[in-house]
Amino acid sequence: MADQNPNTDTEKKMNGMTKLITSGFTGIFDFAANAMARDEERRVNAENAAALNRSAAMEDQNAAMARIRGGTAAGRRRMAASALGGTQKVAYAMGSIDANSGTAAATSSSSAIFAELDAQTLQNNAVREAFGHEESARKYRADSQKLKDYASRESERRGLYAAGEFLKMGTNVASALGGGK
Repeated sequence: MADQNPNTDTEKKMNGMTKLITSGFTGIFDFAANAMARDEERRVNAENAAALNRSAAMEDQNAAMARIRGGTAAGRRRMAASALGGTQKVAYAMGSIDANSGTAAATSSSSAIFAELDAQTLQNNAVREAFGHEESARKYRADSQKLKDYASRESERRGLYAAGEFLKMGTNVASALGGGK
């Protein structure tokens, strides 16, 4: 009748071993799930960092294009001013007015000055636009680097946690097998 007692030492050891094996498998599955989560997070962070770097490159291209557009617009304005000056001289000549003196010269000079002011404004606006794109590119690159740094730190932290869990599992096995006595 003593053999049928479920509280015998052998059954207690068997129940303990069953719990140990179950917790060991659970620990291994947790370890594997944690590793898969780390890999997935690393992949997502790498994709996001790459997307930020692509955005930065696009902003660099936008800045270069803004500078080109500004130079082109300024050149067009100067050409239009030159054409206006020619038209003014023709109009003055048709009216028998000397275009190189008096009000006619002042008008031509004023037109040229304002045309150059317009051209300079167009170039300055293009430089400002380019600066905005360059600043966006810097921010994208900084965010990308922050993401990479975070991913690296988080991967280390999770790796250390997983290693700790693995060691804890080994300690449990050792103590269950009597090595902890």
